[in-house]
Amino acid sequence: MEQPPVLEMLSRVVVTFPHVGGQGAGVRVSMDGKGRCFDNIFVERLWRTVKYEDVYLRGYSNPTELREGLKNYFRFYNKRRPHQSLGYKSPMEIHRMNGSSVARKAGA
Repeated sequence: MEQPPVLEMLSRVVVTFPHVGGQGAGVRVSMDGKGRCFDNIFVERLWRTVKYEDVYLRGYSNPTELREGLKNYFRFYNKRRPHQSLGYKSPMEIHRMNGSSVARKAGA
């Protein structure tokens, strides 16, 4: 039997996944670089928001419905949903504001 690939995570816990990597490909992932644990906080917060504002409320019944629902939610999340950390503006509003100021600085 072939040795499964090893994935090392933040806590240095070793997890093996026999189905990862295909035909005996050696896979080693290390995420213990400086600052990496803080990167995960943003992803965790995002998915908590998605679950509580969309997934749990809608109760999708199949993967196709879920995929379509998530597309719609992320469109809303990025274009219309106000974010407290952005001064109650949407990410799209901030992007447009920054894009305009960058264009002005570049002389466009």
